[in-house]
Amino acid sequence: MNREKMLTLQRDIAIELGASNNLETAFHSLSKHILSLEDIDVTAIYLRSKNEGSNLIAYGGDVPEDILKNS
Repeated sequence: MNREKMLTLQRDIAIELGASNNLETAFHSLSKHILSLEDIDVTAIYLRSKNEGSNLIAYGGDVPEDILKNS
């Protein structure tokens, strides 16, 4: 990805994340942008807590079913 496209992607992500007031929506938007990068087929974003371990809160692409079941 060339410099101009990367800067545009960073700007778009910053605008969407800054406008979001919902963490899950923000992470879904981030996942969508990550999938737009070359050679990226799958995204998974986990939210980790001290007591409950990790919870999958956003994903994109063709995530294997066993990963979805274990989240």
